[in-house]
Amino acid sequence: MKYYFCIFLLFCSSFLQAQLTDQFSDGDFNNNPVWFGDITSWNVHSGALKSVNTVANSQFYLSTNSSIVRNTEWNLSVTLQFNTSSLNYVDVYLVADEENIKSDAKNGYFVRIGGSKDEISLYKRVNGVSTILIDGTDEVTNKSLNTIALKVTCDEKYTWNLQYNPTGQSNNYVSEGMATDSSVKVSKWFGILVSQSTSSFFQKHIFDNIQVKALQKDTSPPTVLQSKLNEKSIELTFDEDVDSNWIHNVNFFQFSDGNGSVLPISSVTRTTTNFTSYTISLVNPLYEDGQYTMRIFNAKDHEGNVATSTINLSFLFAKPTMATYKQIVISELMPDPVPAVTLPEKEYIEIFNTSNKSFDLKDYVLSDPSIAVKLPSYVLSPNEYLILCKISDTADFKPYGKILALPNMPSLNNSSDVVTLNNANGELVDKVAYFLSWYKNAQMDDGGYALELIDPQNKCIRNS
Repeated sequence: MKYYFCIFLLFCSSFLQAQLTDQFSDGDFNNNPVWFGDITSWNVHSGALKSVNTVANSQFYLSTNSSIVRNTEWNLSVTLQFNTSSLNYVDVYLVADEENIKSDAKNGYFVRIGGSKDEISLYKRVNGVSTILIDGTDEVTNKSLNTIALKVTCDEKYTWNLQYNPTGQSNNYVSEGMATDSSVKVSKWFGILVSQSTSSFFQKHIFDNIQVKALQKDTSPPTVLQSKLNEKSIELTFDEDVDSNWIHNVNFFQFSDGNGSVLPISSVTRTTTNFTSYTISLVNPLYEDGQYTMRIFNAKDHEGNVATSTINLSFLFAKPTMATYKQIVISELMPDPVPAVTLPEKEYIEIFNTSNKSFDLKDYVLSDPSIAVKLPSYVLSPNEYLILCKISDTADFKPYGKILALPNMPSLNNSSDVVTLNNANGELVDKVAYFLSWYKNAQMDDGGYALELIDPQNKCIRNS
């Protein structure tokens, strides 16, 4: 019994060492767990790990024991109070073979936040050579405040999934991609390596909520979270990443009209970088209003879980018409996004469909006194909100809702401006003339806060 008891204790000790959790609530990084490296370059401030290094053109690091790779999930929150660059970035070593990740680590995996393309990407490091595995979206960290919740998983087949939330919340992650690689199967260390240049970047790196844990086995098949029927397609959002081979096989989808007649499907395409959102294109556009249904067979997720029952979806379709005055309203504006408070440091305009009809926004015009922008096709459903932003800002706004990305946008003046939305016939749909005085708050009118329409259904409000 004593031998069995000792073996059990050794097993528990090994398992606990493999897990890593540090929220820095104890006020230091010297215990539970113990961190090694450039100790004087760091302290714990307000319950988070913060850089205090003030040496120009330097690198500094911290690392701690971590020994798991396969079937593992890594989580941490990162705040960088600067625009990243080729000389100012962070490497988060998920896996490393040496404690000194600054100079000695030859094998491992790390996430680079920033760099020359201002992106969040996953690299492998083998025999001292770093190679990119998942190339993240460019420009996502090109802003003066980056608050990121990072999540990376590696399953039993060594398939890596890199995800992040640009708001810092540990939910609604955006996937930057997936890759399968088993070049490094053994780990000894987890670490953070900072590269900084001038004094503008000193003491502006904050890390918290670090967790390395065993990946919980997924045994549930995917389900549909959201669905939307348009004239030419069906939009589907699943609750998890789905199997690529399954989703692109049109034979697993059956779309029918109210009489039970099957309508042909041409293709299935991924809508965004996220592996949960897809567009199913119809061979022929819909011409008749009425009830439509879709049956989804053998829904399969990335882990291989297959649904044993058919997913049944119902849609009530009404052919888009032209919006009239106040059927679509400008519901929110961000004239001055600097400095960022809780929203992205980018301008945007939000609109809302107040009616019970659908409207295709093709050739609608969004304008201010200096520029007019013609909108592309997008069917705005009843009671649907839609964020209008520049194409380059798409990744920043993904966690906040539906997006219509535009090559150009009216540049909203901080003090006052007039924003107008006209339908494709040139008729006024909504118009907002805003002023700085609307904030009625000295702190808010200094930037970072949006102007929001309190009651979008009230058509009697005079806003122009």
